[in-house]
Amino acid sequence: MFNNFQTPFNAVVAVYTVIVLGMICRKCGAFSRETTDSVLKLVVNVLTPCLIASKTLSNPAFSDIRNIIYPPLTGMAVILIGLIVGLFYGFFLSGQWTGLKNRQQICTFAVCVGMLNYGYVPIPLIQDLYPGDNRLLAVLFMQNIGTEFMLWTFCVFILMGSFSWETCRRIINVPACAILGTMILNITGYDACIPELAMKPVCIVGESTIPMSLFFAGASIIDFWDLKGGGSFKQTFQLAFGSSLIRLLILPFLIILLAKYVPCSRELKIVLVVHASMASAVFPIILARIYNGDVKTAITTVLSNSLLALATTPLWIAFGLKYLNL
Repeated sequence: MFNNFQTPFNAVVAVYTVIVLGMICRKCGAFSRETTDSVLKLVVNVLTPCLIASKTLSNPAFSDIRNIIYPPLTGMAVILIGLIVGLFYGFFLSGQWTGLKNRQQICTFAVCVGMLNYGYVPIPLIQDLYPGDNRLLAVLFMQNIGTEFMLWTFCVFILMGSFSWETCRRIINVPACAILGTMILNITGYDACIPELAMKPVCIVGESTIPMSLFFAGASIIDFWDLKGGGSFKQTFQLAFGSSLIRLLILPFLIILLAKYVPCSRELKIVLVVHASMASAVFPIILARIYNGDVKTAITTVLSNSLLALATTPLWIAFGLKYLNL
C-alpha cells in the first residue's frame, strides 16, 4: 500500500488545500479575526471533545495496555527531544550563523521547533491514510495528553525562565477531560451503557471537527503573518534554514528511531511516524506573545518550516512506514 509516497502525498495535499482556502478567505476579509478566535474556541471546547468521544468510546485499541501507558510517555519524549535539540542549536552555535542573538530568541526558537503540529493536521492525515481505523485516532488522542503536558510545563518554563503552577492549570482543559472521561468509561465498562441515540448527535458534531479546524487554522495563520515585521533578510533566512533543518530533517529521523526501538504497539508506531513528519505547531506563536518570547522569531520559525512541510511530510511518512514495516 505504501510502496511509494503517493498515498501520503494525496492526503497531505488535501489537508493543506483546506488550510490554504481558510488563509485565502481570511485574507480577502470574508470574516474577521474575532470570528476566527470564536470558532477555534468552539472547535476546542465542543467539536473536539465530541470527536474524541466518538472515536475512543468502546475502542478495541485499549484492550492492549501498551496503548494506555506508552502514548502519553512518548508524547512527552517527542517534545523533550525537540526542545533539547533546539536549545543545543541555539546555545552552542554562534549567533552569527543561527541568527539567534539573545536568550529570548534562542528559547523561542527551541519551543517552536520542539512543539510539533499534534492535532489539526495529524488527525485528518491518519483518517485518510487508514480510513475507518479508529484505533489510530484513539492512540493519537492519548499521545496528545503527554504533548499537552509538555506544552504547558516545559515549553512555558523555557520561555519564562521560571516555573508557574498557574500555567499548569491549562493542562486541565476540555479535550483532556474528554480523553480521561472516555478512558474511565472504557475501563469500567460503562461505555456499553451509553445509548446509541445519545451517541448519534455526538458523532455528527465530531465529524465537523476536521474541516472546521483546518479551515480556521489557516485563517489564524494569516493573522500571525500580518503581525510579522522587521528583521533583516539574512536573519530571516538563518531562522528559516535552522528551523527547517531541525524540525523537518533531524527530528523526524530521531522520532522514527524512537518508534523503532520502543516496545510499543503498531498503532502507536504509526502515530509516531505521522508526528515525526509534522511541521511546527502554530500555537507557540501565541505562547511567545503571552510569556515574553520573541514573536518575530516565532512567526519566522513556524511559518517557514510549515511551508516546506508540504513537500517533506509525505516523504517522511512514506519512509517511516516502510522503515518500520507498517
